[in-house]
Amino acid sequence: MTEIGVIQYGLGPIGSELARLVVRRKGLELVGGLDIDPAKVGKDVGQVIGLGRPLG
Repeated sequence: MTEIGVIQYGLGPIGSELARLVVRRKGLELVGGLDIDPAKVGKDVGQVIGLGRPLG
């Protein structure tokens, strides 16, 4: 099965929860995230959304 790549736009509380759902869902792969918060720029998406592990 080919995974569908997903980029999450907005990584606040709601966007982070959506990104975590994407990570858990078969057939989807979180490939990136965008946010205007300078504190999140340059960090791994896994860290930003609170997974406790990098996503690569």
